[in-house]
Amino acid sequence: MRCFFVVAVVLFLLLTACEQAALLATPTPRHKRRVDIGDAVIVYRRSGGFAGISEQWRIYPDGKIVNGDGRGFRVPEERVKELLLTIEALGFFEMPDSLGPLDACCDRFIHEITVRRGDEVKKVATVDADPMLPPSCGIS
Repeated sequence: MRCFFVVAVVLFLLLTACEQAALLATPTPRHKRRVDIGDAVIVYRRSGGFAGISEQWRIYPDGKIVNGDGRGFRVPEERVKELLLTIEALGFFEMPDSLGPLDACCDRFIHEITVRRGDEVKKVATVDADPMLPPSCGIS
C-alpha cells in the first residue's frame, strides 16, 4: 500500500509543479474491466469529501497534462517517462485493484490512479483517512 501512496505523492508533486506553467488553451477483475483513458498514459482522480469534489488530471506521453475542466499544462516528456518508470518499479501493476475500504464516509476522498503500460491498463483505488494506512503515506 505504501507504494501506491508514493505514486500518488509523486503525481501530486508533478501536478502542483505544473500549475505555474503556461496554459494550453466495486472493483472488478482486470480482465473484465474496461478502462478508457484515451491517449493518456496516467489518469489521477480524486473525488469525495464534504463538498463532493471531483478532480481529474490526464497525463500524456508528450508531457501534456490536462485537468478536468480542460486547462492544460506541459512538463518535459522525460519527466513523464521517469514517472512511468517509477510507477512500474514500485510494483503498481502487481497491486490489488483496491487498497483498504472504499467507503467514502466521514468526509473521505477516493484516490484513483490509472496507468497504461503498452496495451495493459491498470487502475488502483483507495481512500484517505484509512486507519490501516501508515502515517508515512502522507494521505490522512
